[in-house]
Amino acid sequence: MNTQKKQNAVSVIGSATTDNNHGLGRIVRDENQKFVKIVEQKDTTDEENAIKEINTGCYAFDCQSLLSALDRLQPNNKQGEFYLTDCPAILKEDGKNVAAADIFDIEEAMGVNTQEQLAEVAEIIKNRG
Repeated sequence: MNTQKKQNAVSVIGSATTDNNHGLGRIVRDENQKFVKIVEQKDTTDEENAIKEINTGCYAFDCQSLLSALDRLQPNNKQGEFYLTDCPAILKEDGKNVAAADIFDIEEAMGVNTQEQLAEVAEIIKNRG
């Protein structure tokens, strides 16, 4: 990824912007628009829930940095689960450079977790053909 080289980042998260962000992890940025963390919807504050930039689940990691972050994952969320999405924030806390790149069209980033989402994706694919 060009973003990884340009920003000398140990991790780059591919993101997309959408009004239809229900059920999706949000990209939280600071006042300078720098990446801070990914927050899963179930764990968002009201302010975070309004964020339209979402995590697409596409990542680039420096391997050693990722392994280091994985060793320190904790289930610090409402579900008590280990989230891969916490790794970039762990690396950021280590002083490493982490970036989020809003590079995906929402149609490229759509996930399928429900029958409704499956129908939506199938319609998009049908219309492209």
